[in-house]
Amino acid sequence: MIIVPIITPYHFNEITRVIDHIIAGGVRAILLVGTTGEFLKLTTAQKKTLIHIASDHIGDRAQLLIHITSPTLADTIDLMHTVDQTQALASVVIPLLLGAHSIETLLSSSTGNLFLYNNPQLTQGQSLPIKDIPLHPRIFGIKDSSGNPAYFDELLKLKKNSSLKVFYGPESHLHQALHKDIDGFVPGTGNIAPQLACALWEKKDHGPWDEWQALKATIKAKNPHNYIAGLKLMLNEIGIISDARLF
Repeated sequence: MIIVPIITPYHFNEITRVIDHIIAGGVRAILLVGTTGEFLKLTTAQKKTLIHIASDHIGDRAQLLIHITSPTLADTIDLMHTVDQTQALASVVIPLLLGAHSIETLLSSSTGNLFLYNNPQLTQGQSLPIKDIPLHPRIFGIKDSSGNPAYFDELLKLKKNSSLKVFYGPESHLHQALHKDIDGFVPGTGNIAPQLACALWEKKDHGPWDEWQALKATIKAKNPHNYIAGLKLMLNEIGIISDARLF
């Protein structure tokens, strides 16, 4: 399963163009509010606007996962209730930013699914402890962006006797990850070339690796210090968004 973490255009209404581009490339799952770290920068009202625009536009053409992590647990729960009003597959959260018992609190505050996000770059170098991941039927899965092979292998062991799905986050070492028992990966580069991301998932060794690596190099060259800025610049150049500014 490919989940593309969709960029957030500076002009919110243009997200419909990015959605259409990603779906036209064969992707059937989109992660909203998160790719450029905007969950730390957008207001709750702005996030709700994005949720309504994206969920209405996607309809039943693709599954939608929505990042709801906010500065407070109360704001996060508020957003989760907004997600409950859509047909989204799951709400995405970074538990280590919300407190020790945040997962249990969120599960008890809603009937929706949760998708956990482990990203030590955002949590002072700490990964979500394996023991703190509940094997609950409404925990849809976890995206691991730690880049730590030992940690990732522990996640794969955890899922063997449960319904937990494990997704690979970083695009580095993706080739090796695709040969493990993963349920999918979450490539930001899929914003530009969703069809290539799908081909990598479907074909593994026989996928378009050279083309994928060349595209990544082109994106990085657009902005060597900020890959997401490079993505936005390319989307601007091909006419999908009109403004490449970050938040």
